[in-house]
Amino acid sequence: MESDGARLLIKILKITLAIIIALITIDILCAIIFKRPLIATKMKDRDGYSGVLFDVYHCPDNSSKIVNKGAEYNCPSGNNSILNIIDVAENNGDSVCTPERELFYEDKEYKYYFPVTCYGYAMVRFKNQTEETLQDALKDGKIQIQDLDTYKISYIKEKKS
Repeated sequence: MESDGARLLIKILKITLAIIIALITIDILCAIIFKRPLIATKMKDRDGYSGVLFDVYHCPDNSSKIVNKGAEYNCPSGNNSILNIIDVAENNGDSVCTPERELFYEDKEYKYYFPVTCYGYAMVRFKNQTEETLQDALKDGKIQIQDLDTYKISYIKEKKS
């Protein structure tokens, strides 16, 4: 025979579990319907929201992707939207380069450096006639590191310690 205290504890645990399951379900539905989890914070370095159990990334092509918390996701670059990646300083003939590496991007595993500092002038030109610095385009998810290989932009990839 269970005591009244044990029955009350079991009842409280069942109610608590039901509330947690309901909140998770509502959180997932909000992410799917409204593209934002119910319980979330705005991402600092990307366009999207970080929720309790998953993250929602908003991509430049107006699509959204829901991923498990902690999973890295890069929006599709829509490589066909990139017209070119160029070194503006080199094309203008006023390139002043120093041999120091320049950190331009990092993810959870790697740091990416330009081999010299003059690459700070690298610009991404898109087919819609807009342009943006390479660093901003990477940060905003409009291009991916692999796009630098396609357009033959030199960089150094270093594992984080």
